[in-house]
Amino acid sequence: EELVLGRKGRGDRVACLLLLPESAKGARVTVVAHPKGIAGVVTDSGPGPLARHLLAGGSAVLAVDCFLPEGAADPRDLSGIGFFTTYNLTNTANRVQDLVTAMAYVGGRKDLGALGVIGLQDAGLWAFLAHAVNPVAGRLALDVSRFGTAIDRDYLGRLYVPLLRRVGDFRTAAALVAPTPLLVHNTGGRFVTTWLRSTYALVKATPSLQVQREAATEAEQAKWVLGSPTGK
Repeated sequence: EELVLGRKGRGDRVACLLLLPESAKGARVTVVAHPKGIAGVVTDSGPGPLARHLLAGGSAVLAVDCFLPEGAADPRDLSGIGFFTTYNLTNTANRVQDLVTAMAYVGGRKDLGALGVIGLQDAGLWAFLAHAVNPVAGRLALDVSRFGTAIDRDYLGRLYVPLLRRVGDFRTAAALVAPTPLLVHNTGGRFVTTWLRSTYALVKATPSLQVQREAATEAEQAKWVLGSPTGK
């Protein structure tokens, strides 16, 4: 199903592609976000490896074209505009909102079951924040793409939202995400998870958190979202 989602009175539009397994009625559904948007999940020849794993496991797949997919030209003319972010959302904020919109849509469909979310590459960071804003997913598998949680230039270059660090960045997000079952992978030793582990321990949900230094495979991510530990 080709979908265009939006919010009443807001004017935003989010293109999505919903892939349904053979037995679609009541199937769980996984929202998949990639910096390339739909093209990072579904190729010209069909579903990519991750989507195939999810479909084989009985999950529908909602691929989301978050704001300005990688490689797309920015239609806005920002030349000569001062204080742009005083009156407008940053690209990161728009991408997080697009995921919130997609997750809310899926959560409202009565013909689909449990909701999971997979974020690939930098889209894993967007999905982390989106779930903190609107915690509707049952399980999360998020690639944190070796983001440096203590490095200002990573926030400025890859996740720019004014005052995000002032409100607690991923530490606050962790408090809002827990105790949702969460696989965080590809930390590379740069995405600090001490506070994440502490938060899950505080709410007695340590078994629901899995952290991997290296990137998880497509099969491991699908297995986690479908309800099983990856075994690492």
